[in-house]
Amino acid sequence: MVLPIGRLRPNRPNTVTQVSSAPAISGKVVPMGTYCVTGAASGIGEATKRRLERDGHRVIGVDLRNAEVEADLGTDAGRRHTIDRVLELSGGVLHGLVPAAGITGVPESVVSINFFGVMALVNGFHDALARAGGAGIVFISSNSTILTPGLTRDHAAFYLGHLDDEAACRSYFADKGFLAYPAGKLALSYWARAHSVQPEWIGRGIKVNAVAPGLTDTGMTRPLLAVPEAKASVEAIPVPLGRWATPDEIASVIALLLSNDTCILGQTIIIDGGTDAVIQPTSHPNPLGG
Repeated sequence: MVLPIGRLRPNRPNTVTQVSSAPAISGKVVPMGTYCVTGAASGIGEATKRRLERDGHRVIGVDLRNAEVEADLGTDAGRRHTIDRVLELSGGVLHGLVPAAGITGVPESVVSINFFGVMALVNGFHDALARAGGAGIVFISSNSTILTPGLTRDHAAFYLGHLDDEAACRSYFADKGFLAYPAGKLALSYWARAHSVQPEWIGRGIKVNAVAPGLTDTGMTRPLLAVPEAKASVEAIPVPLGRWATPDEIASVIALLLSNDTCILGQTIIIDGGTDAVIQPTSHPNPLGG
């Protein structure tokens, strides 16, 4: 099946570049960049913001509250405010974007925040990222993409085939419960893989990748243990490493993907303590001959 990946139609090239300062961090000279991290008040977003700041970078955090930019990314107004304010604060130049804001729950809200909120910022910040002369985007996917019963590529394809029709996606997933969440995460991974190699992204110096965390000790995941049915499902997930990931561990991989220290491009890095290796031991790499 051919997935309808779609295009975002970013604005045309702008040749403005920014020369970054280079502070000394623990005796090492680190180029300073400006990054935008959404969901920055908690969980993986907070850990990523903290990691990038520790590395000497300026981070503009976005969240509903307790952030430099406060906005609801599930709404058009919140997305417009975020784009305008971040561009103002950054001077129109961004070295990286980590759209980590996400929720579970009501399917329509999941669709709007986890997928369309992310894609709106990717589109809105394209030119600011291109001006950096070397930038990165790291999507937050999920290993729920390999664990969720009933999830198919067709669910992700619906997102990707309706990039300009949020209402259609909200309607489509309204009666599908939790599927809206992993389907959106799968669509983000597919979009990242397909678009990362295109001229409007890597051709403008923008690396696009994703991470797919497994069980991670965050405020969104930990409460599941208080719900008997959810607790049983969580405990049934095989994790050979023997423990959940921490947000800081996820952030360390994100920081690597944003850096100039790797040629990784178009990949979704699964960070799940071995769950994927147990469930699909021969799925990666996938040879062309089958």
